[in-house]
Amino acid sequence: MINKKNTERVDQAWDNLFRRLEKDGLLPVKDKTVSLKKRNINLYRWASAIIILCLSTILIAVISDSRKSDSQHYSSITNDSPINLVTTLEDGSLVYLTEAASLSFPEHFEDFKREVRLDGEAFFDISKQDTKPFVIETERVQIEVLGTAFNVVNREGAPFSLSVLRGAVRVTNKKDGSRKIVEAGKSVRIDNNTIESLIEFDIQQFDKYSGNLYFKDERLENIVRIINSASDSVKVVLDPELNGRLLTGTFDNKETISMVELVCMALDLRYKQENGTIEIFSATN
Repeated sequence: MINKKNTERVDQAWDNLFRRLEKDGLLPVKDKTVSLKKRNINLYRWASAIIILCLSTILIAVISDSRKSDSQHYSSITNDSPINLVTTLEDGSLVYLTEAASLSFPEHFEDFKREVRLDGEAFFDISKQDTKPFVIETERVQIEVLGTAFNVVNREGAPFSLSVLRGAVRVTNKKDGSRKIVEAGKSVRIDNNTIESLIEFDIQQFDKYSGNLYFKDERLENIVRIINSASDSVKVVLDPELNGRLLTGTFDNKETISMVELVCMALDLRYKQENGTIEIFSATN
């Protein structure tokens, strides 16, 4: 109440002063006379505009940060089985996790790169995307590829090693920033915090990844692709209507026909073999 009276007195004083100055001809006529009330109204308008602008900026920042968090939501899988766990990433890349290995990856990759984190040993078969490199982060190194197949041994208490089956990989030592390009048929390891090239390369080391396989809620189209990647003599063709069927189970990937039989048995499907091709289709067809 006191503040209101004080404001009214100040306004009255300003009005009296303006009238006196106007009467004495000390002020220009009309538009130049501005009352304190009008000035207060303008101030309130400016203050309101500034507040609205600040709130809008904060809201935009919150929405942007929320979208960024959603796009970078990570999932993690760990293989608790002695049999290799096979998983397919959003871009179609295949990862074979050995026992006790774990992989963290986003639900959706970013627009400019595909990034995952590995602990343990795994074999990667990366889908090629020239404009979006695939990056694997480990505790000791960063691995960058475009499209290739290679294995990574990143166990705690053991030397880091990497062998490339096809393509090329760039390995960066996080300790000193040193880099090395590893091409197909080559291997490297980190010993005493230094990247060393290995002369010997045993291609049979990759066989262990495609032997006994464990799938967990894997799409049938991905399983068929894995079966075909291990066989040159027989091609498996899947009815497109069955692509999204999910399957969990352990399989011996040494013989294509054995894998197909197990898949059909597990999902109540049928198959027929003809001229080097095995077709899988629904039992109702």
